[in-house]
Amino acid sequence: MIGMGTAERVAKEAQKEMPILVMPAIWAGYSGKGLFNWPGTVSLPPEIVIATIENIVCSLNTSGFKRFLLLNSHGHHEGLINVAARNIADKCQVTLVVSNIWRMAEESMQRVRESEDGGENHAGEYETSLLLEMEKRVDMVQAEDEPVKPPCRYVGGDLITRHNAKVFWSTWGHASSKTGTYGCPTKATKAKGKEVMDATVQEYLELLREIRNAR
Repeated sequence: MIGMGTAERVAKEAQKEMPILVMPAIWAGYSGKGLFNWPGTVSLPPEIVIATIENIVCSLNTSGFKRFLLLNSHGHHEGLINVAARNIADKCQVTLVVSNIWRMAEESMQRVRESEDGGENHAGEYETSLLLEMEKRVDMVQAEDEPVKPPCRYVGGDLITRHNAKVFWSTWGHASSKTGTYGCPTKATKAKGKEVMDATVQEYLELLREIRNAR
């Protein structure tokens, strides 16, 4: 929902300046076994996810599309999409940019956040605020904070601050959750979601301008 909602809003603004096509979200991807504690999880092998991305982009390239911006909204896909991008670069003559939505929201989320480091992971203050702004189904009565405490100083605390991490250590490998939350959803508000979404859209617009002008 966050990925598709962001893409649609970015495209709405970008279409005032340039032609742009939003593809449907790839609804199934890779999720680690820890997520199977919650019924309804669907997971594909990493190699299938990589191949799916490759074939979609290469198919569109065959049809004449030259510039691509991938919006990732799932933490488990961060490395996989980068591998797909490498493979695509060897197969197709395209301008391909990979982005993680939460990274584009970094500065704005840091301005409005109330949670400490560790409060912005899975279903935390950031994601819950966005869903409230998008008026998706969120029952705040059931919100329960489960902030993540990094196991050591080499690990980033959450999605927004993880760029400072010196190593990758999966959150699912060093932290547990009773509800599926890894963060502080009780700090989420619709107003925060709007400020962050607006800022994220502007970041993407600037990026799209750069992609449009790239050789």
